[in-house]
Amino acid sequence: MVLNENDAICEMKKYFEGYGASKKLLRMMKYENDFFGGENRDDSEDILLIPGGDELMLKSKMYDIRRFIVNMDDGNEKTLLFYHYIRGFSVEKCSEMMNIGRTSAFRLKKKALLKDAEKMKEKRLKNKVA
Repeated sequence: MVLNENDAICEMKKYFEGYGASKKLLRMMKYENDFFGGENRDDSEDILLIPGGDELMLKSKMYDIRRFIVNMDDGNEKTLLFYHYIRGFSVEKCSEMMNIGRTSAFRLKKKALLKDAEKMKEKRLKNKVA
């Protein structure tokens, strides 16, 4: 399946946003466990039947996303994506911290997402062949 530019950007956004979503879920699970006893509920529908299975799955997803960003070539693109998706800063705040204009930061984000979509495509093809 060939992705156009907008589809590729959306796919990478969803992938990277998985870090923040997983972080929130882990925080909610900790809250649930601390205040409601968490694991005392019936999880018969749970696919992962090992203790802490949900947490392991979420942390694994976060690790994969973080590793993907950290393994990027050093530069403004890596810095912007790290602070935006891993640290949770807005693109505007990132532009301020990086001392670049807002418009430049949004262009940089788009450029980085397109580049990463290409890397992801190569990675999938490589895994398919192996």
